[in-house]
Amino acid sequence: MNDFVNPTNFPSSRFADLGSITNLITPLLSIGGGIIFLVMLFYAGFTVLTAGGKTENLEKARNIATYAVIGLLVIMFGYLIVKVLAIILNVQDKITL
Repeated sequence: MNDFVNPTNFPSSRFADLGSITNLITPLLSIGGGIIFLVMLFYAGFTVLTAGGKTENLEKARNIATYAVIGLLVIMFGYLIVKVLAIILNVQDKITL
């Protein structure tokens, strides 16, 4: 029964520390945030096109675009903060996919 659990059947984990997990998740979340940003901008543009001259719809579209830009800035600064903390704490980029 001890032969069943060995390094060939159960290889070691790729994520040995918090830095490797962070180095994998941070870019994925940034890409997801960028996709959501684009979807929100397209929705704001669609709202402008279908506003029909109504000022409340144009205001709604402007608010959507504004919040999309603010959200993208938050994501960019969050990514920057994570990278600066990684440099300060000496976390290595050693993830391989």
